[in-house]
Amino acid sequence: MISCLEELLQAKALLEESKQELLSEGKKVSDKIQVGIMIEVPSAALISDVLAKHCDFFSIGTNDLISVHMCCRSNE
Repeated sequence: MISCLEELLQAKALLEESKQELLSEGKKVSDKIQVGIMIEVPSAALISDVLAKHCDFFSIGTNDLISVHMCCRSNE
């Protein structure tokens, strides 16, 4: 779940750091790892066009978005 561009960029940096660590240990790492995000909060939904430019795919969590919008929990 991502709520802003900064979080996505930080996650991608951590992924790259992990890939480099594995490579330095002599392990094979795919160079075709796709990065996807969950859009489950209004802040992410409002900037989904910006986020889409920095990831390969995303999923929209409509239940969570509706719950937040209606101020209720999903188990109610």
